[in-house]
Amino acid sequence: QANKLREEKKNKATLINRIKLFIAALKDNKDLVSAFSNKLWTALVESVLVNKDGTLKFVCYAGLTNIVHK
Repeated sequence: QANKLREEKKNKATLINRIKLFIAALKDNKDLVSAFSNKLWTALVESVLVNKDGTLKFVCYAGLTNIVHK
């Protein structure tokens, strides 16, 4: 139980750090995002799964999931 709580605390601290980095990156950007930004991608996207049917499943650090169809 204690190990599970420590792991959860560590994961939440990592998420908080990523959100802070994301906010800082947005503040640094004076214009709308009009091109790919490695900083923003790294701060937002945890993983992308390419399925056999050609769909893409984006999983974000904030827990959001989005499936994109071709």
